[in-house]
Amino acid sequence: MIRNRKTNILLRFHRQRFLLLLLAVSLGFILLAGSTYSWFTQSDEAVNILKTQDLRFSFETAEEFTPPQTVETGQNVMKVVNVKNTGDIPGFVRVLVFAEIISDDGTVLEAIPGVTFKFEDLNVTDWTLGSTKMWADGGDGYYYYLNILDTDKTTVQSLFNGVTLMLNSEPEYNDARMKIEIKTEAAEAVCEKYRGGWWDMPDNPPDEPDLIPIDDILQELAK
Repeated sequence: MIRNRKTNILLRFHRQRFLLLLLAVSLGFILLAGSTYSWFTQSDEAVNILKTQDLRFSFETAEEFTPPQTVETGQNVMKVVNVKNTGDIPGFVRVLVFAEIISDDGTVLEAIPGVTFKFEDLNVTDWTLGSTKMWADGGDGYYYYLNILDTDKTTVQSLFNGVTLMLNSEPEYNDARMKIEIKTEAAEAVCEKYRGGWWDMPDNPPDEPDLIPIDDILQELAK
């Protein structure tokens, strides 16, 4: 009888503990779901984490960003995008930026840089003599950092420092939410490694016009 009583007490205790845990998890999901009903949600991805000869090759998105609850047209939302080398091997990096705007009823709306929104302080070179901007638009959806990123170092210039909505009074954008995904990719600072990994051309330079000047700089820096 005493054993059964103790068993019942323990079962009630574990059941209550399980319910509290379940409640906490459910609350977490509710809070997470609720937070998506703002203009900006955070979704960053760090890639290329591997191990070679007991050395880590690891690069991460390093970002300053606090999602606001609401955003008005013309308001600059701070979103500072950098990349950090968290591994043991220097390398080259490139960043893919994907923006998506979804209406309150789930319809995918236009998210066009320079039309519906713009990146503030975009540090992309125009290739003019004397330009000090250290990122380049590859024309393939990626922005390339025009330098080697050494161990435990962060990009000297951020890719951009904020996002501004350029909408006027389009009703379909009311109560919509915007998501900007940042994907960081890295390659060893060796010609055949970055050419092969990024452009599938390990033995030859790229022939796309936007990539040629990028490769010209990277091959001079490569080992």
